[in-house]
Amino acid sequence: MTRRLMGLLLLVPLITACALSDELASTTGTGPTAAAREEMTAPLARAPRSAPAAAVSLGDLLSGVDGGNLDLEVVRQQVLQASSRVDQTRSALLPNLGVSTDVTLVARRTGQGAFKGDRATLRFSAGFSLPLDLSGTLAERVRAAQARYRAATVTEEVTRREQRAALVLAYFNLLEADALLDVSESTISQLERELSDVRARLEAGTVRRSDVLSVEVALGEARQRRLELETTRQESVRALNMAAGYPVGHPTRIVAWTQRVVAPVSALPELDRARTTNPEVDVLVETLVAISHDREAADRSTSPSLAIGPQLTYDSTTALNPNLNGNAFLSMSWNPDLNGRVAAEIRELDASRAEVEVRVRSLLRHIEDRILAAHRRAVESEAAGRVASDSLAQATENQRVIQEQLKAGVATGRDSLEAEAALARTRATLSTAGYRTALGVFQMRFAAGEDPLDTLKVLTAP
Repeated sequence: MTRRLMGLLLLVPLITACALSDELASTTGTGPTAAAREEMTAPLARAPRSAPAAAVSLGDLLSGVDGGNLDLEVVRQQVLQASSRVDQTRSALLPNLGVSTDVTLVARRTGQGAFKGDRATLRFSAGFSLPLDLSGTLAERVRAAQARYRAATVTEEVTRREQRAALVLAYFNLLEADALLDVSESTISQLERELSDVRARLEAGTVRRSDVLSVEVALGEARQRRLELETTRQESVRALNMAAGYPVGHPTRIVAWTQRVVAPVSALPELDRARTTNPEVDVLVETLVAISHDREAADRSTSPSLAIGPQLTYDSTTALNPNLNGNAFLSMSWNPDLNGRVAAEIRELDASRAEVEVRVRSLLRHIEDRILAAHRRAVESEAAGRVASDSLAQATENQRVIQEQLKAGVATGRDSLEAEAALARTRATLSTAGYRTALGVFQMRFAAGEDPLDTLKVLTAP
């Protein structure tokens, strides 16, 4: 009987393996078909927000980032995961009900029926346990999970700020591209008129062939520059649509920026508040707190842990003679760490803490660099705007004089092109200086920890 039973038990895995279908027996299995993939991804391909019918302002873009940015939505789900991990960790401190049931059917000897009813055994137990966290290990693990949850919520704030900063960058890049395109169109129109004029004067014999060639080359370069600016503009529109959640290829229009922004004299105030208000630093600080609690929990885990509670058991060898018992229990577990696992875990946590501390130092240095660089760009752009404003009249007059001299045969085509290029540069600088100054101030305050939406309110306050 024993040999037969052992033989049957050995045959079970073989029979099970033979019963597997080809799909389950292979390593790769069967993936979704192309049609199934299309069905799964079709609803996910839609843009989070519908395309705007009218021009949108920077305030509308920054306010609407919560409803359309997918990166932010990913972080929100991570926050929910961190919240669930807190609940899971906290459950170790709460009372727990455990129920188990075991039914055994004993087979008859050869020649008898399949199962013998009076040999059936039923075992049932229910226990209510209450952990006694005398060492504080479980409490420390809960505190560590709570710190990681706080880090996740701050990461959500960091992501929101980053997406708003991306919108600010795309917004001002788009404005700058539009302004440069206007200057480029004006330059192309001027060069086309100049080319027509210099060709007429070539036929009259008042200019050289090289003057015509110089204007033709300059016109070709200006048209190529316009094409590059159009590409830059399209890239800025797509970047804006991506951050705002609009359809990627939609030709989104924006409301012009009319606020004059003055660059601050010093970046020192932003440097002072960066260490306390930048949420990027807060994420790492909360990570340090979590590691500290994890280390404390690991250190305390070598202490004995206790649990108490009532227990109900039911044991029956026959259906007519049940045994029902109620009792209380006190259980103790102790890990003296003879194998060194806890000590190794503590060393790993110490190394992790040291790593995060280095990351904090590195982040603070990068923040300082970002603040100083943004402040410098704002100051430089503001100064360039003042110079361009003062020079515009002179550049315009110089270009007019050179044109008169060219007609009189005194100046050359190269002189005219240089004057035209200088005027175009002055116009371009004057058109974009305000945008670059505002962008520099946005980026400086962002590096210090301020949300771009709050910066917009400050800069546009009456």
